[in-house]
Amino acid sequence: MHMGTISHIYWIGGSSCGGKTTIAKNLAEKYGFFFYSCDQHMNDHLNRIPPEKNSMLRKISEMSMNDIFLSRPLEEQLAEYIEWFREDFNIILEDLLALPKTTCVVAEGNNLLPDLVGPLLNNKNHAIWLTPTEAFQVHHYTKRDLVSHAINQCDNPEKAFENWMKRDSLFARWIEESASEHQLHVFRIDGSTSVQENTTMVEHSLQLDSMENDRCL
Repeated sequence: MHMGTISHIYWIGGSSCGGKTTIAKNLAEKYGFFFYSCDQHMNDHLNRIPPEKNSMLRKISEMSMNDIFLSRPLEEQLAEYIEWFREDFNIILEDLLALPKTTCVVAEGNNLLPDLVGPLLNNKNHAIWLTPTEAFQVHHYTKRDLVSHAINQCDNPEKAFENWMKRDSLFARWIEESASEHQLHVFRIDGSTSVQENTTMVEHSLQLDSMENDRCL
């Protein structure tokens, strides 16, 4: 892939509860970018995987909540979580490359792993990874209706939530190590700064506040 084909894309990766979606939406609205959320395309991507393929995305989608959070060791949960994102990344790239090149894109999602995005960048300032501290992560997960709905399907909701938090905390640390290894920008969210302050920080890190108006034309 020629680096120039993705030079109009800005990447915001990381782990859940780091504020990726809100910040990406804020920046897309401010600059008139196309907003791409990996989560919003999961069902479409699942339908695009050939039935005969040994797919991690399909495997996880067919698991019960007990299977996901209670019946397997954390190490296995994390490994399959990462494998799912690796598998999905190629489909994400297909989506992004199919978009018009006349408008910049801000893409966000857990699926945007540093070791997958990094080699595609001709400007490392076009990407950043956001990870929450464990305390900040737990605090915000408890506010999500989706989380309550999911863990209440488990035989032991309290243990399922504990495992979920541990898995995502391990994933956050994995992201930080991978981003550092590839010399990419990573920022830890701990709740000491506001959403607006975090948005401004990401905007500056991506060098959007100094970009030329015709950068994406």
